[in-house]
Amino acid sequence: MAAMMTVCVAAAILWLPGLAVISFLGQRGWVAAACAPAVTLSMTGLAGLAATATGMRWGFEPFLLLVGLVGALCLAGRRSWRRRVPQAGRHALPDREPDASPPGLLRVRRWSIPLGIGIAGTIAAVTTLGGMGNPHSVPQLWDAIFHGNAIRFISETGDANPVSLAQIGDPAQGSSFYYPNAFHLMGALVQHATGQSIPTVLNAFVVVVAVVIVPVSVAGFLSGVGAPVGWTAASVAVSTAFTNMPYALWKYGGLYPYTLALCLIWPAAALAIRWITNGGAPTLAAAALSLHGTFVTQPSVILIAVPCLVFAVVRLGKRTPATAGAGLFRAAVLAAVSAALALPTLIGLLRMLPTVSAYDWPAKETLVRSLGKLAVLGGEGTRPQWVLAAFSWAGIVLLWRDRERRWLLWIGLMFGILYVLTASSDARWLKPITAPWWNDAFRFVVIVTFVAIAAAGLAFAAAQSALSRLCARWGRLARHDRATITAAACIEVALVTVASVYLGPNQARLKPAYHGTTVTPETEDAMRWLAAHAKPGEEVMNDNSDGTVWTYGLSGVRTFIPYFGSYTAGSDRQLLLSAMDEIDTNPQVKETAERNNIRYVFVSDGLLPGRKRASGLDALDQSPAFAAVFGNRSCRIYRMRR
Repeated sequence: MAAMMTVCVAAAILWLPGLAVISFLGQRGWVAAACAPAVTLSMTGLAGLAATATGMRWGFEPFLLLVGLVGALCLAGRRSWRRRVPQAGRHALPDREPDASPPGLLRVRRWSIPLGIGIAGTIAAVTTLGGMGNPHSVPQLWDAIFHGNAIRFISETGDANPVSLAQIGDPAQGSSFYYPNAFHLMGALVQHATGQSIPTVLNAFVVVVAVVIVPVSVAGFLSGVGAPVGWTAASVAVSTAFTNMPYALWKYGGLYPYTLALCLIWPAAALAIRWITNGGAPTLAAAALSLHGTFVTQPSVILIAVPCLVFAVVRLGKRTPATAGAGLFRAAVLAAVSAALALPTLIGLLRMLPTVSAYDWPAKETLVRSLGKLAVLGGEGTRPQWVLAAFSWAGIVLLWRDRERRWLLWIGLMFGILYVLTASSDARWLKPITAPWWNDAFRFVVIVTFVAIAAAGLAFAAAQSALSRLCARWGRLARHDRATITAAACIEVALVTVASVYLGPNQARLKPAYHGTTVTPETEDAMRWLAAHAKPGEEVMNDNSDGTVWTYGLSGVRTFIPYFGSYTAGSDRQLLLSAMDEIDTNPQVKETAERNNIRYVFVSDGLLPGRKRASGLDALDQSPAFAAVFGNRSCRIYRMRR
């Protein structure tokens, strides 16, 4: 019950403020509903900056003040705009022709997208909850630990400054550290509102993203670019059957901000296309806020919107020279407004550029193998999805015939090439291109998956149209609307069947993220012991290769090694990781431990995948400087003798 309440609170906080503001700006339909979380995240990021500048503690006060201010400005601005431009109303894209279908069929089509969201949401709920096993389960892997600790830090300290996240990354970096924290600020609000544990808050966002945001984002993007209702509904219904997006992202390492931003950038791009196509100051404001919201959640996804807008300008340019000029001007205005909103984040990210560009994941695939994985919707440890791949390829053929939306294929091709190159090559020239994505091949393949979702939906919609014509010819269903309804029902059954085929494999893909050995009940027992015995100001030395890096997020006890990443050679943390057990014989180690007030050492057998025990922590039992004070099947805690 508490977990379900947390899910509802997370959905409400994520959606309602943005939905109110985007409604004040006159935006309607699925694209507005899909962009609402991005607008909320934009205001969250701005509120965090305002709280930092004014010295306010992060919580609902600065958040609601900023939401109220932005809402009032948007409402007043739209009213002023409508007085100046009386004909300004809803900005609907001209791509979708009026539907002259019979009333019965119109009702079916009107409800087809909500039905698709219901199907996709049900499949996602069964998949995510089945994979978790328990909505309070502790995420076991990599980035999940950092994000959980970050939410705990903001919730506990009220510090909304992105620079301050160095405290749970590498405190030695100080002001040179910067991590966009809109997601973590939002998580802290949910934690404040519910009082639930950090893992429960993270898992609530997983459920909200999988069950609601993925299908609604697909609906918002496709309806926003004028796709027919049948195509949109079919894409929505099948959207949560794909492994790479979103389930593998959580298994791959708990990429919560990236998953959320990746879903939201597509409807945000559709809203930006609406501005470029039709203009209107309210639409400009809505598009800029939406793009900014994705940027302060995970900056790299903004580069997905760039080719979308380029193709929108090119499409306008094919009409008349005047529309080409208008499109370029509007694109430039949108870029300027978005950059102004994002300027503080851009400045901060420049400080992190050397760190991010230094990451270089080694190529693991051959060229042929990476092409094969891309073709069958594989990826990092993801099994081929043959049936969905077949529908996606059929949809690609059909999408090529759609001149208005063919550009979507070029975007898929661009990021598909980046995936293949990054997965199969360590060429130095490639590194600067892929640096915004941490030079990580898997982050490209999930972008392609969104295009595959749209293509598969188009194939299902084409199958429904063909079946409708076949039913009409049989004679028993002479009325075309009845034939279409019957065909639609058959295709919905097929969609559910295809999606259900992958329900079990997707659950299995997600389970290792929650059912590993990094953090076990014994590990949590040890953390609780520390919380009861460690005094304020006493540091706890630990290993960056095991579950002890979760200690702060799960118990509130700060550890000297707060993050699983590497530390600079010669730093205090790297010295103790490599030589803590030499404290009796190495004066430098002893001085470092005393200067940092190390009182306890905490080690666990729950190592992160592929990691080994730090060399300085593997012989603590042999040193007289340490006394064992707690132990169980997987953990040991030592107190330093002084």
